[in-house]
Amino acid sequence: MMNQHVSGIFILCGLWLIIIGLLGYYSPKKYSRVFLLFVLIAHSFGASSWLSMLYGFWTAIIYILFNAILFYKIEDLVTQDTI
Repeated sequence: MMNQHVSGIFILCGLWLIIIGLLGYYSPKKYSRVFLLFVLIAHSFGASSWLSMLYGFWTAIIYILFNAILFYKIEDLVTQDTI
């Protein structure tokens, strides 16, 4: 049954990314750093194990790079607002 309703997982992933961004942005600086670093590590590990199995090593590396850049961009936004 799930093979016919795959688009739902993409909607959930999109909502999850929005929630992560909002929590990272509106949390106190001390907590947002830990939260965003945890999310970076957890998502990089989970997705890279799946990506490397299906699409190869370099796809997983590009995904980890994207996550790291996103982490630092959000970190910059959070620290910029508090200064």
